[in-house]
Amino acid sequence: MPRFFLHVVNDTAFTRDDEGQTFASLAAACQEARRTIGEIIAQDVTGGLNTVHLTVMIDDETGIRVANIKAVTHLVVSLSPFAG
Repeated sequence: MPRFFLHVVNDTAFTRDDEGQTFASLAAACQEARRTIGEIIAQDVTGGLNTVHLTVMIDDETGIRVANIKAVTHLVVSLSPFAG
């Protein structure tokens, strides 16, 4: 099975994946990136952030970038049900 490296970038940090993981396909690696993004967004929003920008960059075992998964989440908090 091929090895992919999932590097995570947000507004303030870059986390490089130096070990990688084996996946059956690029599609499976992309699904893992989506799961990872969901977990990070859940932690950040629960921690009080209203805007989250994340990218998971996926490299193959030769170091070639094969995919980018990007997410932007913005929460709007309204204390009035009639506010816009």
